[in-house]
Amino acid sequence: MSLTALAIALTLATAPVLAAVDLSAVRWQNRVLVLFAEPGDVRYGEQQKLLDAVRDGLAERDMLVLGVIGREVTTLFGQVSGFDFDAVRNTAGGDEVFEVVLIGKDGGVKQRWTTPVSPQELFAIIDAMPMRASEMRR
Repeated sequence: MSLTALAIALTLATAPVLAAVDLSAVRWQNRVLVLFAEPGDVRYGEQQKLLDAVRDGLAERDMLVLGVIGREVTTLFGQVSGFDFDAVRNTAGGDEVFEVVLIGKDGGVKQRWTTPVSPQELFAIIDAMPMRASEMRR
């Protein structure tokens, strides 16, 4: 083995492994909305447009929005990225071709939709949660 090949092998063997993030990393900090879709599903784009129009409302409610197309997880709104597909799928489910899943700050699934959800309906469900009511009183 040449010295160059040996150096490359040693570098790869000792390189730090980047840990994928699972949803427990944001428990008690964020409510998470996960959009599951297959590539090209127009409902995904419709849901994104609905949410883009209410970014201030998402921020006010400590929301993190993740898009999952195929096996790729993308942060659509929020500060945390690098989520692992299998970890998101294990927590949120996403068994339908298109599904929107709301996860509370406690990490539990609160609601599922198989069609795009209006921001008004989403915010009404969140605002009725005891933790959110407490936040609004502060």
